[in-house]
Amino acid sequence: MLLNLSEIVSKNPKSALVKYDESRNVAFELKFIDKKELNRLNQQFTKMKFNPKTHQKEEELDVEALRKEICRLGVIGWKGITLRWLIDQVPIDEESIKGKDLDEEIEFSQDNLNFLCEALYGIDNWIFDSVRNAENFKAVEAQSAQIKN
Repeated sequence: MLLNLSEIVSKNPKSALVKYDESRNVAFELKFIDKKELNRLNQQFTKMKFNPKTHQKEEELDVEALRKEICRLGVIGWKGITLRWLIDQVPIDEESIKGKDLDEEIEFSQDNLNFLCEALYGIDNWIFDSVRNAENFKAVEAQSAQIKN
């Protein structure tokens, strides 16, 4: 069978709810980022800088800006992030949450996402790995096919 692979790859990547913390039912709605897009982002955030030690220009990746852009493009929302979950992740000023419902879901925003990526060890790496992993989005494709049938 002769098949042109570029014709069968989804042009509009689906989003998927990917579990982050199974025990607390925390998940992020992620969008698949393909290799071509990641390469473009790497180029966008790589600058030539002069190294005074070697007297040569060297490539330098702005990792922080790249992380923020991958989070902006790849994370659409979340589910299950509450004050109760956050208390277990980072120290919280108890006075600032006094009287608030600890189990109410915190609304998603890019600012809140950026805070989580800066405050929690490993979550930005998990997002980076998850938006590149096609396995996370396979179930979405299968569900779409079942609905059509």
